Amino acid sequence: MTQTAGINNTFSPLVLRNSLNKAFFDKGIKGPVIASITKSLRSNVVITTTSDFTADFVLQKQAIWEKLVSFQRAQIDNPWFKVVAHGIPTLNFHIENGPELIIDEIKTFNKGYNSIGTPYWLTSVEKRMAQKAGAVAISFATEEKANRAIKNRLYIAGISVRVVKYTSTAPTTQCTKCQLYGHIDQNCRKPPKCNLCASGHYTTQHYCSICKAKGKKCIHLEPKCINCNLPHLANDKSCEVYTAIKGRLNSLINE
Repeated sequence: MTQTAGINNTFSPLVLRNSLNKAFFDKGIKGPVIASITKSLRSNVVITTTSDFTADFVLQKQAIWEKLVSFQRAQIDNPWFKVVAHGIPTLNFHIENGPELIIDEIKTFNKGYNSIGTPYWLTSVEKRMAQKAGAVAISFATEEKANRAIKNRLYIAGISVRVVKYTSTAPTTQCTKCQLYGHIDQNCRKPPKCNLCASGHYTTQHYCSICKAKGKKCIHLEPKCINCNLPHLANDKSCEVYTAIKGRLNSLINE
């Protein structure tokens, strides 16, 4: 599988697949070579070959197809082993070449470690402006290196930072602890919020003083959503916050 980054032409999987296969055919290569083309959430285009061909073959024959696609680089989509480094000082690395500096810190001060790809912040620019430290996703080529970083921590910016396994979650994933989106309760460091009334307690601790119901909705409940402050449960799929996140996600996929 070959990944091409920075595609900026009009994206049509069918048209692009057929164009690439025709280019190979015109050069005397009996195919088809390309089986499918999809677009990732990070706007990369992932090209999957048929069983008779490999990603190495496609890269070696780049001269055949490179004029059909506008891209920055093409690479084999090997599995990466991601970790999350917590406590990275935003003052030092919230700058244009911050990712490159993090790569250099890992290589220079952690013997035997070389990260691959580009590290990226897990929080928005707006949040980082108000934070002294944040979390950064870092990738390694082997699971052994990732596990060692988790066990031994990493030295970055003159401090030892905590490293945990990267857990991929969809933007629409809702935390059952704080009721916010984009993470799960196992990774949540925010205070608990009730799914039923938005108060500062776990949903299981919600208690109705009238009917004595605990941890569940009852006829006396005056619901409130912690995300939009409207009178419905926090996990209501009609919530304007949820629908906005889902809308942005669908727009990105359909671009």
